Amino acid sequence: MASSDVEKHGDRKTVGSEPDARAALELLAQRDQQIAHLLHRIEQLEKMLYGPRSAKRTEPIDPSTLLPFPGIKDLLAQVAERAAQREREEAEKPAPQEPAPKPRGRRRLDESNIPPHIPRRRRDRKLAPEQCACGCGGRLHEVREEISSRIERVKVTYVDERVTTYYACRKCERVISTAPDQPNIVEGGILGPSLIADIIYQRFGNHTPYHRLAREFEQDGLPISRSVLCRTTLRCGEILLPIYEELKRQVLSSFLVQLDDTPVTVRNGRQKGQKTGRVWVYRSAEGDVVFDFRMDRSQEGPRRVLGEYRGFVQGDDYGGHHFLFRDNIDRISLLCWAHAVRKFRDADKSSPRLRKEFDVLFALLNKVELEARGLSPPERLLYRSRHARPILKEIEDWVEARRLTVLPKSPIGDAIEYLRTNWEALTNYLLDGRITDITNNAAERALRRVAVGRKNWVYVGIEEAGQPAAVLMSLLQTCVEHGVNAIEYLRDVLTRIGEPGSAKEIADLTPAAWKRSKAAQERAKLDRSAVAAAVQSLVFARS
Repeated sequence: MASSDVEKHGDRKTVGSEPDARAALELLAQRDQQIAHLLHRIEQLEKMLYGPRSAKRTEPIDPSTLLPFPGIKDLLAQVAERAAQREREEAEKPAPQEPAPKPRGRRRLDESNIPPHIPRRRRDRKLAPEQCACGCGGRLHEVREEISSRIERVKVTYVDERVTTYYACRKCERVISTAPDQPNIVEGGILGPSLIADIIYQRFGNHTPYHRLAREFEQDGLPISRSVLCRTTLRCGEILLPIYEELKRQVLSSFLVQLDDTPVTVRNGRQKGQKTGRVWVYRSAEGDVVFDFRMDRSQEGPRRVLGEYRGFVQGDDYGGHHFLFRDNIDRISLLCWAHAVRKFRDADKSSPRLRKEFDVLFALLNKVELEARGLSPPERLLYRSRHARPILKEIEDWVEARRLTVLPKSPIGDAIEYLRTNWEALTNYLLDGRITDITNNAAERALRRVAVGRKNWVYVGIEEAGQPAAVLMSLLQTCVEHGVNAIEYLRDVLTRIGEPGSAKEIADLTPAAWKRSKAAQERAKLDRSAVAAAVQSLVFARS
């Protein structure tokens, strides 16, 4: 130690000046805070890699041991009474005449639930006449039949030859042909709509990279290269762009739009280097989904999509969303309660007691939401006003009391401050009974299509491919939301969108409208019958 800091007087040591000691303590405190912050970040990264994916609470909580305020006892009693009352009301209602709902979860595959459109091949196993002689000298005769079924699958690729006949007049030498044929989906290409629909689904539904698809076709003897697959899917994204624009219009006509984004890696073809792009998702309350590809995370992306939108916008507390509510008072911010819960779960190790206290309060709020889910919008609005507001007031009081006892920059301090600063946006769901979910989880589930896909195809090859891919992913995800068979849908709309006058029917080609259309369902039924006939003629005849 330097002589200026320590002076020896016999056996005594005197520490340097008091300001120097205070500065050293402040420096140590800053380093401790920085170390704690970095350790928390490491913990979160480890949780992302190795921890559970679900944000649901797994351990039971005893509210009687975690009562931050006396009013919680009354709220617990009210929630229990409401649950008991709803059970009594449900028991008094007459039994509905509707068919029983389908059981959730995986069904066991057996003969009873094989779809009728799947072709069947019957093979009778009978004894030859000379084998019907019995050892006793009599004759064997048929007593009964027993059918045992097994499911087989054969990938059938066939060439659809469309022969055009031309006719000529010997007198005037006029030449005519039969009825005009449908043009190919991609000009200059020979891939049919069924194969193209399967390629699109394999690429953006099952997240299969192009090189794996090309290898699969090569094993079947079809020399379809990666470049052909890429150009075909990108061209289909351009062809289906009018349906995408109509889908976007329907999303923006909803009273509520959920949004979120995720990064994707973008390469510049075969050149070196890569960039980070963003895929934004916009989901309506009715389940229509639109993806939008951008090369950055600036506010320009949401501005171009939601610039004229009026209604509720539900998302996270990303700073790039704030301009949406500064520029227009007709847009109302809804923040996601799941994000708030995650912040408290992330602070579990630093402050487990406060995290459990918040879990008790949120469990009460979530219980109200579960009970209100089956109500009509007016009933839900009234129910929340009566039962959710007291719980929210309790949470607000808890936040104001606990924020004075925690370090502002600690994980639990960040979680409490998130609630305090965003309280209005978190409680705006009380304004409209049509809002059924207080979280943004539905948009995050839709965005999972991109998150899972990029683990397989890794990057977007060129920047120009981003938006056509977003068009195809939008249609596929909307099919999932509405329970539409995506391959049948794509096969039909790829054929119809090229027909004359299809521009006037674009509104009927969105997944939801296609599902409601009886004509579309009849066409899908005919297509299934044609596929079954092709299988019977090409496979069964050869075996």
